[in-house]
Amino acid sequence: MLGNARALRILCPLVGAVLLSAVSPSNAQTADIPSFVTGNELAQWFTNRPNIANAYVLGVWDQHSSFQVGLGQKTICMPTQVSRKQAAEVVKRYVNEHPEQRHYAAAAMVTVALTAAFPCPK
Repeated sequence: MLGNARALRILCPLVGAVLLSAVSPSNAQTADIPSFVTGNELAQWFTNRPNIANAYVLGVWDQHSSFQVGLGQKTICMPTQVSRKQAAEVVKRYVNEHPEQRHYAAAAMVTVALTAAFPCPK
């Protein structure tokens, strides 16, 4: 059986690559990712339950950050001085400006919004 550290080194890049390719900005409109939360629900949370929406955004960001580390490549380069609230506001604006995408996975919308707002230098 693989040790935990070795298993993570193998699985994180594989899972991360699949997730990142599925939610990249070029595929955002065509992504058909099963999810528990859609962009429609996230939009409602931003209106009616902003603390839940903000927490959701931060959870997706934390997960994405761990995949970036596992992959050894960054797709979102958020400056350290960006506050949690500011990151959530970036996503809220994206969700509000793209109602045509709200039926997709909320996690994909969060990732696309943060990638567009905080791209990494090429």
